[in-house]
Order: sequence, then C-alpha cells, then structure tokens
Amino acid sequence: MESIGDITFFSVTRSKVPSVLAAQEGVFVNIDSEFDLENIVAAARIAGKKVNVLLRINPDVDPQVHPYVATGNKNSKFGIRNEKLQCLLDAVKAYSEELKRVGAHCHLGSTRTKVDIFRDAAVLMVNYIDEISSQAFEISYLNIGGGWGLIIIQYWSCPSDFSGPY
Repeated sequence: MESIGDITFFSVTRSKVPSVLAAQEGVFVNIDSEFDLENIVAAARIAGKKVNVLLRINPDVDPQVHPYVATGNKNSKFGIRNEKLQCLLDAVKAYSEELKRVGAHCHLGSTRTKVDIFRDAAVLMVNYIDEISSQAFEISYLNIGGGWGLIIIQYWSCPSDFSGPY
C-alpha cells in the first residue's frame, strides 16, 4: 500500500464516526445501497471533505460456494443490483459536492476455490463500468474482492486433529 488513500472502507453496519474518519482521511468508501449513500453524504458534510466512493455492484454470478456464504449472486442481499443501479447513479450525481471519485467494486465471497469466478465477474464488471462511464462518470478504479477458501476438511476430519503441537 502506497498511501492511506489505497484503503477501501466497507461495513454493512457502518456508523457515523468511522464514516466521518474515512472521509477525513481520504480512504475509499463502498456504497452498498441508497441508505448507505445517505450516511456517506452525511459523513462528508460533517468532515467537510469529498468522499472517494466505489459502487458495490452485485454482478449476479454463480459464487460456486455454500448458499449460506454466497455473495455476488442474485440471492445475496449485498451490493447494488442491476435494476437499482440507475437510481443510485442519479443519486450520486446529485451529491457531486460530497462525493469525489467513482469506482466500481464487487465482492465474491471469501471461500473461492476456483479462479473462473473472478474472470466471469471481471467481464460483467467491465460491462457495468461501460454503462456507468457512458453517464459522464470517470471510473478510475475496479476492485474485485473475494478470497481463497482453504480445503482442509479432507485433511482434518475431527476436532482432535486441531489439538496438539503443529
């Protein structure tokens, strides 16, 4: 990381204080919903600074994971779905005094075991970026989040396998 401005702040339970600190320090803040946008705008006003924002888009890809931990698909409550994107873009335009940069973000969950999901999401996200850019938004960043899952169950089959020295 070269600077604090490389940090992306995200929380589905974000309160006012961390949002104001994020605005003051110039970190990126993910917008996950219209409600989230209102909180970020309020934080920008309190901090007296524009906030660098990324739109957290739900690309609706098959996460290839257990349904309880799936994100980035149509059944996930996280991220802006395609049918809500235009409404949110209009709202972002209305807050040009509070919001600085616009980028795009998606999160694919943290239990990935196959790389093709990242490729599929990247293709979809580039299409979203084209759509967003066509409305006079300059997109400077694309963040595709998610992590690799560890396949340990086949090696450690019971809790006693975790005890003792390693």
